[in-house]
Amino acid sequence: MKGQYKVKGEEEVVTGHIWSMPKYSSKKQGELKERLKHAYNMLRKEFRNIFEHMEPDFDLLPDDEKNDLYERKAYAWYQVTYNPDWVSRSLEL
Repeated sequence: MKGQYKVKGEEEVVTGHIWSMPKYSSKKQGELKERLKHAYNMLRKEFRNIFEHMEPDFDLLPDDEKNDLYERKAYAWYQVTYNPDWVSRSLEL
């Protein structure tokens, strides 16, 4: 998305405070920001659904075990997204 909308930072996409987008007419820039916001919200919703999907017996677990599994999954997702070793491996694929 950053490349598609010519935005420099991930934080801009996530927060919606976009300052690095090339200058267009204010109307066009407003439309692009709205499209970017919509695209990010759809992507976030899709990945949230994937993230929250667990095995069928998950609902039978006590809350502390559910939280532990969510934390482990979040940690794993973070590692493969931001850890330099995993990032370089993914670029080699």
